Parts: sequence; C-alpha cells; structure tokens
Amino acid sequence: MPDVEHPVVVTHPISGRKSLFIVSMTMKEIIGLDEDEGSKLVLQLLDQATQPEFIYTHKWREGDLVVWNNLSAIHTPTPCDRDDERNERLLYRTNVVGGPLG
Repeated sequence: MPDVEHPVVVTHPISGRKSLFIVSMTMKEIIGLDEDEGSKLVLQLLDQATQPEFIYTHKWREGDLVVWNNLSAIHTPTPCDRDDERNERLLYRTNVVGGPLG
C-alpha cells in the first residue's frame, strides 16, 4: 500500500471534538520532526491514550453488536472470550464515506 499523509489530530465533523489519529504499527514519521523525536511523540501519545481509564473492553456474548467511530477511538482486536468450543465471531465491517479523512 502506498504511504498516506494524515493529521495526528482530527476534528470530528459533527461534534467538533478533537481526537488523536495515530496508528503505532504503521506510522513512519511525523512531518516536521526528526525520526527519533516523532517516534517518541507517537509512543507518548499512545501511552496517554491507552491509560486504563480510557479503555473499554467488550465481553462478547452471542448476538452482540459493537459499533465505534474510527475518528474517536483507537481500537484493536482481542481473542473471542466466549465459553463454547467454537470460539468464533462473525464480523461485518461497514465504512461510511465522507468526513475529514475522505
């Protein structure tokens, strides 16, 4: 995939609230900062954003539907924690076009 430039802080198009738009595994640099300084800043921002008081962990149950706004949440997959032997989830992803990131 080609490199993409995007802001570190985005403004939600409806609420006007600002949020971080950082992806630690794929961010290469922060324009205007040297590589080490940019990497350190990304780690500091992620450390702050992932403090326990800001984390929601979902306990999956059959029939659950979880929806989040990618402009307002840092998210990561976790293993399915259902107790049955299948331990599988059926996922559908829906994207809405528009807003500050296209």
